[in-house]
Amino acid sequence: MRGWLPLAALTTLAACTHERTLSLATHASMPLQRSSTRKVAIVLEDRLVSPRYETSTDGHNFVLYGAPRAIAQALESALAGRVALVHSVRAPAPTGFDAYVFPALSLEASGLVKHHCTARLAVEVRDAAGQTVGRGHGEADEVFYIMFSGTEACETALAAALGDAATQALPGIDALP
Repeated sequence: MRGWLPLAALTTLAACTHERTLSLATHASMPLQRSSTRKVAIVLEDRLVSPRYETSTDGHNFVLYGAPRAIAQALESALAGRVALVHSVRAPAPTGFDAYVFPALSLEASGLVKHHCTARLAVEVRDAAGQTVGRGHGEADEVFYIMFSGTEACETALAAALGDAATQALPGIDALP
């Protein structure tokens, strides 16, 4: 019975669930030159950007909420003042917009002792006819230690991946006829 309490405490520590609602800082404005009259819809499909992500490593579960809202707000801030209208919607995509932005997100925690949260984000920009006019991909890996800031590491990785993907894809709006 002597070693039971420390073992029980260790088991409890190793089976923790860490939760966080994602919040991203505003993204820097995109340097679009010819898009001031464009109407842009950010289309958030549940199969591409889930409202809830759960990933596990080393006996710890990380549950992240609010990815659609966080990504939409960051993309809206990147387009604000550069396009005539930007509006975020849940799928299906509405009609009447010049461009449609489709983000797709994957989040994963991994590792032992030294852990990683990896965010992979793809952004595709389509014109009103459904033709792709811009694509971008960002991947970021943030290191964390299990007892400290695993969910924050995922948030930081997501912000970095989003910055890369948006910078590559959103200039496609300028390419519209």
